[in-house]
Order: sequence, then structure tokens, then C-alpha cells
Amino acid sequence: MYSTDDLKWTSVLEFRSVGTGKFRTTRSGNRKEETVGKDFVHTAGAGVMELDEWCRLMEDAVRREGKEALLERIVERCRLGWFHDEKKLRQYALECLSDEAYKVWIQRGEMSE
Repeated sequence: MYSTDDLKWTSVLEFRSVGTGKFRTTRSGNRKEETVGKDFVHTAGAGVMELDEWCRLMEDAVRREGKEALLERIVERCRLGWFHDEKKLRQYALECLSDEAYKVWIQRGEMSE
């Protein structure tokens, strides 16, 4: 089990091509593995992991640490932005909680404690 501190990002999102395990034959007759692009997160104490896995672990850590109310306030603050997809909105709110961006919003009076 990781804490929210363990899951803090240490670098920007990394995009990689990952093999799917499925192969196809090219026009020249060679076998080539199919790939998909995935985002990866580098964390302070949990290593490197896929973005979806990070979101799941971060949600678990938020629940364990009793920070659900804070996360929901951050979600509502982020909802004022440009997000149309609930999944992306939640992901961005988790990022804001992780890097403590909400503290600046509280100082500016843009969000209550």
C-alpha cells in the first residue's frame, strides 16, 4: 500500500509504445508485434507505473488517508476548467492533490480549506 506522498509525481508524463502480444504479418512477410501507446508516471516512492494504475492507487491512498472531501473540492474547482471527460477531470484533480496545487488556490481564496 502506498501513501499519497509515495505517489507524488517526480517528472512529466511519459508516453511509450507497449507491445500487445499480438503479431501481424507485414506485406513483405515479416512478423511484427502490434503496439499501443500508454502514459507512464514516475513517482517518488512507488516507481514507474501506467497512468491508469497510478489513478487507482492514488484513489485508494486518498480513501485510506481520509482526504476524500479534499479531493472532491479539488474536482469541483477543476470542473470550472476545460474538461469534458469525467475520467480526465478526476485524473487532473488527483494530479493537483498529488503536487499540492490546491494550496495555492486556498491562499488565493479560490478554494476553501
